[in-house]
Amino acid sequence: MSAADAELIGRWIAGDDTPEARAAVDRALADAEGAELVARELHFAYALRSAARARMARRTLAGGGVTLVPRRRHGWVTALALAAGLAVAALIWWSAQPERVVTPAHSVAGTVAVSEGVGAWVPGGRYDAMADARLELRADGSVFELAAGSSLRVASLVGGPHVHLEHGMVGVQAARQVGGRTLAVATAHAEVEVVGTRFQVAADAAATTCSVAEGSVRMRSGGSTAVLPAGAAISAGADGFTAGSATFDLIPGSGPRPDQGTVGPGPVFVAAHFPDRFMTHGVQWRQPLELGSGFSLSLRYRIGDAGGPLTVYLHGADGRQYDSTVWKPVVGAWTDLTLGRADFASADDARLPLGESLRVDLIHVRIPHTPTADLQIERVRLTGLDGFPIP
Repeated sequence: MSAADAELIGRWIAGDDTPEARAAVDRALADAEGAELVARELHFAYALRSAARARMARRTLAGGGVTLVPRRRHGWVTALALAAGLAVAALIWWSAQPERVVTPAHSVAGTVAVSEGVGAWVPGGRYDAMADARLELRADGSVFELAAGSSLRVASLVGGPHVHLEHGMVGVQAARQVGGRTLAVATAHAEVEVVGTRFQVAADAAATTCSVAEGSVRMRSGGSTAVLPAGAAISAGADGFTAGSATFDLIPGSGPRPDQGTVGPGPVFVAAHFPDRFMTHGVQWRQPLELGSGFSLSLRYRIGDAGGPLTVYLHGADGRQYDSTVWKPVVGAWTDLTLGRADFASADDARLPLGESLRVDLIHVRIPHTPTADLQIERVRLTGLDGFPIP
């Protein structure tokens, strides 16, 4: 089931009986799993409605600073959300307080406007965190942290929580989705879909940026798809992904070792010592990365003894190798090194072709081996990428 159909079905359950919504329902009912999901959500909605018929359709929660604003067409949705008393907690931070203050959704301390749903995920429900508050919502084991000044709408619950970030920023810690369920965050420019990870989406009028802290996500924009592993970030605008906007933070030791195999599109970290020859640290991918014309590579390293130069190698998917050499590296201290496209040359001393994207599947750092060399790499960061691998 597509995210667009899931949103239309959610609107249909909430009472938006448009031809497009009915068509989405028909498509879902043609599939056994889709029909089961629609039936489950209908049962949930009407059970709440029955429990809330006698409750008022508009209410300001006394003493909590939360204003309930139902739509006129379906005031009962607001009432059923109030009556349900479901266990979705809201955590509000005042910007001046370093510690979290945990409160239920109906007694928040900040200013949070909630439409059609308090304390429950309701299709069509909207959450607006004003400038004095940050809101955290929990549902299905997942956590949505809405930053101050942000607006989030619940698009659908069919097949998993699907939300629409209208503006601002939301951080998501997604519980593992099972049984074909997915969690999705959509904006005006893109959609991010996951099955279990931790990531952040920020959106304004011009662009949407997604950054991944753990796991991996699939992001769609402008008819294209990108798979972002942990440490990756990319932006998309009205015309799709923004060329050169992607970044990739690699931390040796945080990924799987070669004997553990690879996980999704993420990197494999390797380290090798060749006595009397050299010491090397490398990062390799199953699928090549697209390095844009303005890419740069930065790393943080430390060596105990410089028996010679430090060299950074890029291995192209076309079999060519490019390198950049620091002839007198800093010894005994953590050092930041940044290299641009013009700093790399191939074995035949041909500079990287400016203006062309380079597909790279291995980066490694090498120094001559000595008994006290002790090469350590703390971070490798790539900026100016044109894309991420799609398994």
